[in-house]
Amino acid sequence: AEWYVGVDGTSVVLVLLAAVVVLGALLVAAETRRTDGAYAALALLSSGVFGVLVALDAVLFVGAWVTVLLASVVLVGGWGGAHSHRTAAKLGALGALGATALLVAIAALSGASGRTFLVDGTPMTHTMALPELARTSFSASPPILGVPLVDAAWLLLFIAAAIATPVVPMHGWLSDALEAGPASAAIVLSGVGVALGPYLLVRVGLGALPEGAHWAGS
Repeated sequence: AEWYVGVDGTSVVLVLLAAVVVLGALLVAAETRRTDGAYAALALLSSGVFGVLVALDAVLFVGAWVTVLLASVVLVGGWGGAHSHRTAAKLGALGALGATALLVAIAALSGASGRTFLVDGTPMTHTMALPELARTSFSASPPILGVPLVDAAWLLLFIAAAIATPVVPMHGWLSDALEAGPASAAIVLSGVGVALGPYLLVRVGLGALPEGAHWAGS
């Protein structure tokens, strides 16, 4: 793992969108006179969103993904309205399921990758760099519990993306969060948070597992 970040054609539009959405969330938070803790949680949520969009290392990507989840739970549960604690618990449970699926998929892809170098030239047996994973073919990798690695990893990525987007039947957390959570959290989650799921499939799913995308579409 390494500090490897950047912006390319896949993420630049979402980075600009996130900047506009976060600005709107800050203005709304100022109007409602939130506490310092709420601003800190909102800053953590915003940082996690930007982290997901610019991370080019898998560990950074997963860390930013989990940061978005934790900050969302804190905002909804700490500064939400009625039933906010129940909504935060539902969000945390589904989010933990998605984060676990993402972590297992990334670990499987990294373990099946070949030798490479870090950005400073250090040789490594396996890689965590997303661009390097995109240049690796996993079609000949050993299966996981009898399931081809490409199919299993794509399915895990899809589960993580379906929860984040969200997709039926995992969609209930979003409406509850928008209703029970503070307006600032609702703006970020609905404005750019739901885009992280499709972004995951484009960045990792299509980039590293084009065979899995073909399998899922067939």
